[in-house]
Amino acid sequence: MSWDKIRPILAIALCLIIWGAYFKWFAPKGSPPKRPVPSAAQPEKPKNGSGGTNGGAEKPPDPGGTFKHPDVTPATFVLENDDLHAEFQTYGASLRRLVLRKYRDPHDLKAPLAFLDEFIPGYDSLSLRDPSGAAGWERVQWEPAGATDREVAFRYTQPDGLRLVKSFTLGPEAHAIRMKLTVENLADLPLARSMEIVGPAGILQEATGGVYPSAAHGLWKEGRTYSIEDDDQTLKEIVDKPWEAAGDTISWIAVRNKFFACALLPLDRAAAGKYRAFPVLWEAEYARRVAKAKAAPGSKEAHDLRDWTAHTLGCSVVTAERTWKPGETTTTEWLLYAGPLLDQSLGEGAFADSRLGDILDFGWFSWISRLLLWILDLFHLVFRNYGIAIICLVLVVRMAIYPISKKGQVSMFRMQKLQPQIKALQDRFKGDPQKLNAETFKMMREHGVNPFGGCLPLFLQIPVFLGLYNALLYAIELRQQPFMLWINDLSQPDHLFNLPFTVPFHGTNAFSLLPLIMIVTWFTQAYLQPKSPDPQMAAQQKMFMIMPLVIGYMMYVTPSGLVLYWLISTAWGIAEQQFIKKVYLK
Repeated sequence: MSWDKIRPILAIALCLIIWGAYFKWFAPKGSPPKRPVPSAAQPEKPKNGSGGTNGGAEKPPDPGGTFKHPDVTPATFVLENDDLHAEFQTYGASLRRLVLRKYRDPHDLKAPLAFLDEFIPGYDSLSLRDPSGAAGWERVQWEPAGATDREVAFRYTQPDGLRLVKSFTLGPEAHAIRMKLTVENLADLPLARSMEIVGPAGILQEATGGVYPSAAHGLWKEGRTYSIEDDDQTLKEIVDKPWEAAGDTISWIAVRNKFFACALLPLDRAAAGKYRAFPVLWEAEYARRVAKAKAAPGSKEAHDLRDWTAHTLGCSVVTAERTWKPGETTTTEWLLYAGPLLDQSLGEGAFADSRLGDILDFGWFSWISRLLLWILDLFHLVFRNYGIAIICLVLVVRMAIYPISKKGQVSMFRMQKLQPQIKALQDRFKGDPQKLNAETFKMMREHGVNPFGGCLPLFLQIPVFLGLYNALLYAIELRQQPFMLWINDLSQPDHLFNLPFTVPFHGTNAFSLLPLIMIVTWFTQAYLQPKSPDPQMAAQQKMFMIMPLVIGYMMYVTPSGLVLYWLISTAWGIAEQQFIKKVYLK
């Protein structure tokens, strides 16, 4: 088969390989977890609702001990700094609600972002659970043991004489909560326990661009965190099978959505026996989905809506079981990160030593993503509009790769000019394919045409393309940032109006105009590509023009900032194509 017939087939195969290879190897993810073990149970739902409304303490079963815990009036204590507003409550001595003060709610731009909340009523973050379920520490009112504007502490005394004290402080890192857990044996006999420290009991789900919550953990070896694992810990996979692993090779665990993360780190690793990540049914989201579908409560349709997309994720650490001698007291410290996926926040203070910043992963070409985001921020400082900054970024990137792009375009146009001579060679050496290929390559060399000239520039642009894709897809800088007209959030698909039907496979009824404009520009660019006089090759080129429609449909729910970049880049490509054709191919 001659080269001109093989080339379009290779081009189509190359595009499909690149597209598939990205999602398999280049997308931000780690390697498979080293030691997954059977699932952790869904957290038990308390019987008496949230701590602020239960009207008193619910005592765990009395094993016959003489130590008494006083009746406690439910109360809430607030700690806050410039970044966090944390509401701690006597119910379970837990974090009832955590607000990120510098970020806005996705559904109400006037309200600050409540990142941690009661996704399961009565089940809260930083609560303490008995893995056996007997003690019920998370279901009782703890006694306030001191509160200032910088620290709050709670105390609970079990009937058998085990006293627990939990104290909470903020900082010094901007998005850190420190929890100190003190355990004291007041009895005359040894007491043995294992405890489960809940980190986030679910996080806010910001499922934009198909990016749903996932979990990750740091791997520990030879006294340091050496790698981050997050493969096979997506929301869907954990709903199907909650994740659990022994703690001897793990340094911390986290759950994250597209823009924020919440991580639980033991400051004393020896205290951790195993780590868990588990699904939490997001009751408010489930109710919203049922109401939107107008499904009758209890119906099969309502039941089918309880799939993984109506869940969020939580994580916890189960301490190694130990025995406290009479009069013995121990203290362990735990660090909670709750904040944005930003290098400067994740790498601050104690988080730097744990390599928590590696959770922000832009893939193989992460350095390109970070460089482009830095350039994007510079343009934003000048124009105060990220949409304009994205357009400026297009100009910088396209001018930087122009020499490579020009070589590819010139090679393609020269190849088009040689088509009559190639057709003549095909007729001349019709029965001798080896001679045909040899003569074809000889003629190309004589005319300065590289048969791979169109492919090489494409390969050289792949790192830039993937770096840009990940940078704009995961950049928290674009969250809730408007551009112009109807584009009011560059981190979300543009939403012009609602359709009377749901777009197949995308689960949305929003009409997004930007992807449709992008498809038109892709078609235009493909149409203006050099045409082959060979009928078979021309037919293949027409088939290749379907690709913009297919890929454009796949990207219908892509964030508008990313679509805007590709739209402007494609328009630049059309203008560049015509300029090169006019100036360099006279």
